[in-house]
Amino acid sequence: MAQVLNIEINGQPAEVGDVHRVATWNYGHFTSMQVREGAVRGLNLHLRRLERASHALFGEGVKSDGDRIRELIRHALGEERAASVRVTAVPQVGAALSTDVMVSVSDPVDDAPRPALRVRTATYERELPHLKHVATMGLTYQRLQATEAGFDDVLFVGRDGFLREGSVWNVAFWDGQQVVWPEKLLSFRT
Repeated sequence: MAQVLNIEINGQPAEVGDVHRVATWNYGHFTSMQVREGAVRGLNLHLRRLERASHALFGEGVKSDGDRIRELIRHALGEERAASVRVTAVPQVGAALSTDVMVSVSDPVDDAPRPALRVRTATYERELPHLKHVATMGLTYQRLQATEAGFDDVLFVGRDGFLREGSVWNVAFWDGQQVVWPEKLLSFRT
């Protein structure tokens, strides 16, 4: 497990009560990114994900400000030029339509290519699958079952037989020349 370097809530050092609230009340959403040389590939996509999910979970009253999120990330990073960053939006205490933003910084994930995963399929569909939310017990359980059975991870198939996603990753395919991203859900019968 990566070493946590910093955790902040709304730009302030996270206190035990803040972390406890986020850890025990599984209502919120997040995005994770890798910082390399002080920059993030696809940062605008991460910011859009946060904005869409905030509107879905907290209503139209939630404002997403990309500049604010960028500043919170910069502040939490401090002098770090390479790191893993997770930005999590959770409801403020006593104000369900307002959010607190937690930014956690940990050691970066190694960029070295890894061998292909050996995955086991499992019929499973997350609640609100269009959101990257914090309620991950089901997918974690399925991943642990797969690793216990000798696989590297799990690939989820919906009740309709279509591929959905991996445990904490999206699925794409290599055709020998390029990465192919599915335009639609892929049919896969187990």
